[in-house]
Amino acid sequence: PARNAAGQVIATEVTNSVGGYPLAGLADATSTVRVAQATLPAGLTNTFGGAQQAATVTNASTDLSKDFGYQPSGTITGRVFNDADGDGAIDAGEPGIPGAVVELVHGNGDVIATTTTGPDGAYTFDHLPDGAYTVRVQPGSVPAGLNATTPTSLPAVVANGNDVIGLNFGYDAPTGAIGDRVW
Repeated sequence: PARNAAGQVIATEVTNSVGGYPLAGLADATSTVRVAQATLPAGLTNTFGGAQQAATVTNASTDLSKDFGYQPSGTITGRVFNDADGDGAIDAGEPGIPGAVVELVHGNGDVIATTTTGPDGAYTFDHLPDGAYTVRVQPGSVPAGLNATTPTSLPAVVANGNDVIGLNFGYDAPTGAIGDRVW
């Protein structure tokens, strides 16, 4: 829709088969053009044009430069957890590790995002374009004395906007043993 300076909708248009949206018959004014997010297919992220753009019509002019781009996007989620039995899998009752820093690394090796795990050890990276990523726990961000029971770096591929779930990282406290022999 196009909105006037007072925020009132002055024109709406449904995109045609090639994504065009001719908002015709507008009076001379400065308006705001935006895409109604609720009308987009699920799983798309804006990659060009932002949420809205200003447009000015003067002397019945035409401005065809107000473009908006979208592409499929996915989410990568998982947990950093206290692997009490050391088996590398989340079992019932094994708590999350809050405050761990998880990094998202692009296929070219650059860290493109970081997040901190919540109270249940969960983390999320969302609105990701298709591509190859690596997710890793930042060294030293888990409590001292815990050892990894899973790899601390895992690959993830977002394809066609699909989500990658269950990239979990386990840590447990080292255990000792006492014994020798009885005779």
